[in-house]
Order: sequence, then C-alpha cells, then structure tokens
Amino acid sequence: MLAENERALVMARESYRVGRSDQRAVQQQLLAVLSSRTTLTSLRGAELAQRVNLHLALGGSFARRADPASPER
Repeated sequence: MLAENERALVMARESYRVGRSDQRAVQQQLLAVLSSRTTLTSLRGAELAQRVNLHLALGGSFARRADPASPER
C-alpha cells in the first residue's frame, strides 16, 4: 500500500507541475503516504513486541550470561 501511495504522490506532483491539478491534491496524497508510513511503523513495532513475547513464552530470557573469560568479583 505504501508503494502505491508513493507512486500516486509522484503522479500528483507531476500533475500539479504541468497544471492539471492543484496543490491540495498533492497535499492529500502526501497525507496518504505519511499515514501509510505511520501504519507500517506501528505494525513493525507490534511484530517486534510479539516476537519478544513469543521468545519469553518459550522460556527465553534476556538476562546477561556470565562471561567465562571475565574474572569473578
């Protein structure tokens, strides 16, 4: 969806450049692109959170392991 909105933005800008449309059409398409990017970013964040949840549910941990090469304190 993002790619389609970006292509439509390019076309809207070209249409404005040659005088076939006004700046409002360009701004509306830019808003659609930004909205798509925001949605994609939110989905990626949710995916990462679910991967962490799955890792923890399967018994994974994020605790640091002791480094065998480091001296004990």
